[in-house]
Amino acid sequence: MKHQAINLVKFKALSRALGQPMCVTVGVLESLWIFAQIQARDGDLTPYSASEIAGWIEYPGDEEKLIDSLIKTGWLDATEDGQILIHDWHEHKPNWLKAIDARSEQPSQLPDKEPNKEPSAPPGTELGSIPPNNLKPKTQPNPKASSTGVLLGDADAPPKTAAKIPYQEILKLYHEILPMCPKVSRLTEPRRAAIRARWHEELPDLDTVREYFVFVRKSDFLTGNVEPAPGRRRRFVADIDWLMNPTNLVKVEEGKYHGKGI
Repeated sequence: MKHQAINLVKFKALSRALGQPMCVTVGVLESLWIFAQIQARDGDLTPYSASEIAGWIEYPGDEEKLIDSLIKTGWLDATEDGQILIHDWHEHKPNWLKAIDARSEQPSQLPDKEPNKEPSAPPGTELGSIPPNNLKPKTQPNPKASSTGVLLGDADAPPKTAAKIPYQEILKLYHEILPMCPKVSRLTEPRRAAIRARWHEELPDLDTVREYFVFVRKSDFLTGNVEPAPGRRRRFVADIDWLMNPTNLVKVEEGKYHGKGI
């Protein structure tokens, strides 16, 4: 927490809401920031209950009132889909964490390939010792030549066939395994793009997709079986858009939404 924060109106509002002096309020916010750096580096506190957060920072007061006050005074954001996020975490997180995130977002720098070199002849096969027939270059088929032998331009070349994405089969698995989650009524282009991206990376076949959805079903939080925390209007239930988000997929695979203390 930046030291200028104690002059903010919402800091004073939090002190009043908690009924605590400035020194305790500073400790609450500092402890919450440390908790996020260790347990929720993306600033997403959704998987943790009020009692878990209050217990971790050793807050002596009412745990539900703590989270509710943090939300009402603008230190935490409660989204419409049920998430609890530290307000503007991407701006206020420590610089060392920003540096880590920046490095992880940079594309890997691959070393330049060495220029192609003419392979040297193996010992005993110098030009003078190679039979003449072996010196004749083999004719390589031209990939742009048609059956008539006429060269085809790039525009005339047969189109490449992309691997078929089993969108309907994936949605069928989603509906069968996760009937408690919102039904997909329209396969929009953004949804196609998200599913296609996951198919080419983390979920390359239907068996893996099935395992992913089965693991999601084991989470009470993702399937709407956890009571909403203070400040939330409804229980959180993951939908296909949320599940196909790459960041969320990693969190699910790491077990962040499966049980306490994870």
